[in-house]
Amino acid sequence: MRGYLRMPAETAKVHTPDGFFLTGDLGIIDEDGTVRILGRRQETISRGGIQLYPRELEDRLRAHPAVDDVCVIGVPHDVMGELVCACIVAVEGAVITGDEIKRFARDTMAADKVPDLVRFFDAFPMTGSGKIRRRELARAIALSANALSATALHANALDHPVSYPG
Repeated sequence: MRGYLRMPAETAKVHTPDGFFLTGDLGIIDEDGTVRILGRRQETISRGGIQLYPRELEDRLRAHPAVDDVCVIGVPHDVMGELVCACIVAVEGAVITGDEIKRFARDTMAADKVPDLVRFFDAFPMTGSGKIRRRELARAIALSANALSATALHANALDHPVSYPG
């Protein structure tokens, strides 16, 4: 990639001094040499100084039998930096609560990875290629969070169904 059209400052941000293109993908190489993608740099959640990778949390939460799809995003927070919000599309006909998702998370992952908030959606906003529009999802959550007080947000008052208006 030579650069972004008429955007030299943006082009400079994604190239190293020796010309390599920085994709923004984050990954690790396992002991057997397998490359495992953890997510994208811009999607990383910084919660209380700990970096969390949404894809890892999504893979764990997707294992719940009532979860059809999941998207984990960071929600801005004055003290913690960001809170972890699990956005869930439930399996059709399933009855599930935010508390149940959090209990499942506590049983299957480290305590610092358990979602602070759980939001339920009928469907996620999607791109034409079938990827979740994370920014639109985050914007929908931010709009509803702005309607709540900081106390209510801290008390997980967002654990209720919401429909994406798209």
